[in-house]
Amino acid sequence: EYMRPLLEAIYEIAGRDKALRQELTDYMMAKHGLERNLRFAERDAKEAENNGNSYKTAYRKNRKRDYSGLTALTGKDNIGEAEIAAQQMVADFEARHDVSKLWEKVNDATGMTLAILYDGGLLSKESYEQIRDQFEYYIPLQGFDETTSDEVYGYLTSKDGPLRGSPIKHAKGRSSKADDPIATIGLMADTAIRQSNRNKMKQLFFNFVLNHPSDLVSVSRLWLQYNVAKGEWEPVFAEIEPNDSATEIEWKVKKFEEHMQSLAEADPDHYKQGSDAINIPYRATKGQLKEHQVLVKRNGETFVLTFNGNPRAAQALNGLTNPDVEANSAIVRGALKLAEHTNHFLSAAYTTRTPDFVISNYFRDMLYSNCMIWVKENPRYALKFHENFAIFNPVTMRILFGKWEKGTLDDNIEMERLFRMFMMNGGETGYTSVRDLESHKHMVDAELKRQGSATRKAWNELGMQLDMLNRSVENCARFAAFVTSQELGRSIGRSIYDAKEVSVNFNKKGSGDKMANAVGQTRLGQIGAYMSGTGRMLFVFWNAGIQGMTNFGRAAKRHPGKFVAGAATMFTLGAVIPLIAIMMSGGGDGDDENAYYNLPEYVRRSNICIRAGKQWITIPLPIEFRAIYGLGELATGVITKNEHYSDSELAKQIISQVSQVLPLDFMEGGGGFHAFIPSLIKPFAEAASNKGWTGMPIYKDTPYNKKDPEWTKVYKSADKIIVGASRWLNEMSGGDDFKKGWADVVNPAQVEYVLKGYFGGYFKMPNQLIKMAEMAMGDRGFEWRNMMLVNRLVTTGDERTAMRKLQNEYFRYKEEYEETQRLEKNYREAVSGGLLEYAEKIDFLNNSPEYARYLIFDKYVSDINYYYEMKNSSSDEEERKTYESLYYETMRNMVDAMHEYERSGKK
Repeated sequence: EYMRPLLEAIYEIAGRDKALRQELTDYMMAKHGLERNLRFAERDAKEAENNGNSYKTAYRKNRKRDYSGLTALTGKDNIGEAEIAAQQMVADFEARHDVSKLWEKVNDATGMTLAILYDGGLLSKESYEQIRDQFEYYIPLQGFDETTSDEVYGYLTSKDGPLRGSPIKHAKGRSSKADDPIATIGLMADTAIRQSNRNKMKQLFFNFVLNHPSDLVSVSRLWLQYNVAKGEWEPVFAEIEPNDSATEIEWKVKKFEEHMQSLAEADPDHYKQGSDAINIPYRATKGQLKEHQVLVKRNGETFVLTFNGNPRAAQALNGLTNPDVEANSAIVRGALKLAEHTNHFLSAAYTTRTPDFVISNYFRDMLYSNCMIWVKENPRYALKFHENFAIFNPVTMRILFGKWEKGTLDDNIEMERLFRMFMMNGGETGYTSVRDLESHKHMVDAELKRQGSATRKAWNELGMQLDMLNRSVENCARFAAFVTSQELGRSIGRSIYDAKEVSVNFNKKGSGDKMANAVGQTRLGQIGAYMSGTGRMLFVFWNAGIQGMTNFGRAAKRHPGKFVAGAATMFTLGAVIPLIAIMMSGGGDGDDENAYYNLPEYVRRSNICIRAGKQWITIPLPIEFRAIYGLGELATGVITKNEHYSDSELAKQIISQVSQVLPLDFMEGGGGFHAFIPSLIKPFAEAASNKGWTGMPIYKDTPYNKKDPEWTKVYKSADKIIVGASRWLNEMSGGDDFKKGWADVVNPAQVEYVLKGYFGGYFKMPNQLIKMAEMAMGDRGFEWRNMMLVNRLVTTGDERTAMRKLQNEYFRYKEEYEETQRLEKNYREAVSGGLLEYAEKIDFLNNSPEYARYLIFDKYVSDINYYYEMKNSSSDEEERKTYESLYYETMRNMVDAMHEYERSGKK
């Protein structure tokens, strides 16, 4: 966002002409280089004068130095000739182009970086004003476009230091051409934001330490020592070991301060502290700062916080517990980065880039926050929260976000004033951008390409609008909680905390495996560290799952009474909704594919389903609520005989519900190994096994269609373009409507599933738009599943669902039939062989419910087998369809007869 105005100004001059853009970059370096050489010559001459030397002599000497790389830019060895050539470059370019807007946007971008550093306490007011006013045409000349020696060093810390990179550099002179200054401006801003935010966080802890003095944390000013050999200032710290006790640390710090004070008195030119060191640039290399110590800046001055005990807090403040900090091994680091980037991409593809997710996310947040608020807070707070949640709906939030982005929020309007406070204090979930210079170069190139392409611009604008919509939905509950806490007199900090904790706080991510093998780590801690690190690397929504389970458990522990009441309410709701649904739909299942119990199990137990005509309104439930609600739904299904399970199957269903509150639902899709497949390969694995994550088949796979072409096995909801491509490929390789070609190896439904699995909204949104167009033109039957946004709230029965339910019940009864038949045969043979005690078992078996079901099944089994054989052996397509229809109709009659018997309760 901060780079876009500058890039627009660059595009107005250079367009997509790469040669002209390079000329523009060279012009900017020449323009700044000319004033940079003058200013730095003056700066160093004044420094020489302060040391007792002649200003004029030093100035003349310094004017022969190249501080800006103009010699490399112009190809002139002499600095005087280089500056003349640079002046000509500037004059020629400005004669052909209006550059006023360009420099305005450059100064806005670089000025913002300085302002962020000053606001974060990293620069003193004196340093801020001096750097701000030093140049009129400033661009950063950091990095090199050729291999050179290091000519600059960090004003704050080096790239290996605790703040990871410096946006301000102290130039000593250079003869090399600087790297791309436009990308460097972006890198500087990213670094400044990251350092400033981290330092603000440290300042808050610093304030806490000052306001609550104790012997747990000691505060001292930073000591600097001049390294004569390197010609640089370096920070020095007390030598503290990880295993030092609090007493040892306190003693070492005290002795260190006494020693450094004596050195400073004896040699003040080589030892500085506190205010004397504010404007001295220093390099803090990796390894100098100990795990017990934290550097924090205030108004440009550096302080050292030393923790006299367990270093965990210091490690956290320094970012060492952040699981996103890179590992030491290059191989491990590469593998982790690949997994991390893949998971981030998949996460975005499944959520913010999927419009349907926005709708379901709103309802999940609405139910979770408005229900859990009664568990966590008092009734007054809960009622006020309900009121504010209604006020700050997605439409209102979209307006507020629009004004925030444009900078037009009015503090005279209470709602807008509170929203600014909410945003400025971190109420919205944020992230830290960590990109290197090469990444910024790619981003600049991509943005300039978008500027010149109407299609790219439109696609980018669509993505931005989706982001805004998602942000508006995500922050309804958060902002409502913030406003409620403010209205009830809570502090800003507490209000922000309440806002983040009202739902899943994505700014929390644990430490992963960063604390594995840490000093003092327990065995349980080791297990947790490795489990967390592995989960983050392998599974997309691991963090959300961990937080959901933790929040649920924490609420139960802190408010057991209210939690039990809430859980009982959710269970009762799950039990009552099916009864209402059955009454509204006139029955549970049967031939009506839109009957309640012909909806998939995961739909019924993950949503509140309300019948509306031939379709169902499905209100998504939060994951944490699904387990309890689903148990109530399951109970009603079993009690009303609309669901038929054996004891082992019922136990499996109960476990499947409970497992949903775990970070990894090991019963997902019916259980098995699928739940443990890493996200990186999961779409392929599920497609290969013809079993989606819900447990439903991806395409029709029956014993009689094994040799049919793959395109004939898809369900009617499949993408017609992919199906058509599969049909063409089959025919081109020697196949036809009934014969497989040699290239007919992959089912088009599998291809569609994999594309959806890896690209989420990037594939699903255009796919839905195409299907909506096909429905509008009459090329496809109307299905709610293909309607964007609405499909998440409206569901209809599916041919897969009703048929799968029917077949599952049939084969369950068939298994029982065959077992009963086997037992009766063996018992009668035993009696015939003289084992008369089995006569009693025959009598018991013949009077059992199993035998009654055996007799019912036996009435239909010959017809079912006959129709099955005929549809498989028939070569005529219409005849085969007729037998297939009779096969399923007879199977349905048998299952209905079984249900009628079971409802009657007869023996």
